[in-house]
Amino acid sequence: MGIGPPRFETVSLGQGGTVSVGADLTDDAIVVLETHVAFKLRKEWESVSVGPFAMINADPSGGLTMLGVGPMVNFRSSSQSYSTFNLGLAYTLHRKAKTLREGIVPNLKVPPGTTESELLSVRTLRSWSVVVSFSPRNP
Repeated sequence: MGIGPPRFETVSLGQGGTVSVGADLTDDAIVVLETHVAFKLRKEWESVSVGPFAMINADPSGGLTMLGVGPMVNFRSSSQSYSTFNLGLAYTLHRKAKTLREGIVPNLKVPPGTTESELLSVRTLRSWSVVVSFSPRNP
């Protein structure tokens, strides 16, 4: 979707001061730990429920990199089924997001004297995330 500032894992200065960037991580799918609570809307709609959910993602060193909360709709194939397909929309905070500093453009030259450490900005970004999950459960 490309909404918001592009996020990159790596950036470097190439020949002649040209900015080279690694993979664009802006729209990557990621694995999250998600939990939710579901409430039935109406007795007639036995296979649909709604409720709040929360999700987190951590980096390998144990730091929290992403937190999201929002509403989720849960669908069951029948009123006897305990497994659910879940679809949610989360307001998300991405901690430690690496973006290019203002005025830095991929594949263009930077002013003389600019160092690699001056190319990236690490900050918290806010976004909307779509979450899809499946909950296999036995009675």
